[in-house]
Amino acid sequence: MTLAIDWPHDPGDPGSDHPRPWPHDPGDSVAPSPWRKRRPLAPCAWRPTPGYGVTCATEALRWARERFGPEVRLHLRGHSEGSPIALYAYEALLDRDPVLASRIETLVLSGLALEPLANILEHQLASMPDGVRVRQAPASCDWAVLEKRMGVSCTYVEDGTRRPAGRAMFERLASRAAMARFHVFQGTHDWNTPMAPARALEAWNASTGHLRTAFRYYDGGHAGTDAARDEMAQLLAFIASE
Repeated sequence: MTLAIDWPHDPGDPGSDHPRPWPHDPGDSVAPSPWRKRRPLAPCAWRPTPGYGVTCATEALRWARERFGPEVRLHLRGHSEGSPIALYAYEALLDRDPVLASRIETLVLSGLALEPLANILEHQLASMPDGVRVRQAPASCDWAVLEKRMGVSCTYVEDGTRRPAGRAMFERLASRAAMARFHVFQGTHDWNTPMAPARALEAWNASTGHLRTAFRYYDGGHAGTDAARDEMAQLLAFIASE
């Protein structure tokens, strides 16, 4: 069974990979989500956080065990912000439910966020046309700017910046000799999550980490390419049929 963690920022948005108008890869042709035009976000009614994502993912994995039995084989698929959420959920289960964690065989990750969230935000906000106000919005909890320009809440930023970076999560999992397989898909022109941290992770894993990790690099940006998506679909079909 494969659990996909794709982290849509607009609840109920039907299948948009990029529901937020900003920040986005300037090279991506994906249009802003029409859902945002249909329904305004309320700061008190809509506050998903990475921690909320971990809870949802963990409950889904427990449901899978109850529904399909203790021998179920589990595979996690995370994109962008969903990739560290998959790593957080896996580590939490190693601590709290190692039997269930042992059923997680594979993590397929793309648009992998390896740097600290604060660094990623600074990189993305630096290109925004609103300048200083946009860059100060997370620190000042300026909801009007956070909603309109970033599509996230103060609570989301506070939670995310307190959590370990994706690279740190791989190091923590290596220290525990985690047995799951990792497949990383990385765009060579990914503006949101650049290639250099993935290359550094690959080198570190070869020399030190020794996690069961495969890296695939495709010629494209954060949203992926048709070829990369086809390869990912073939990989998921293969590991599910093993």
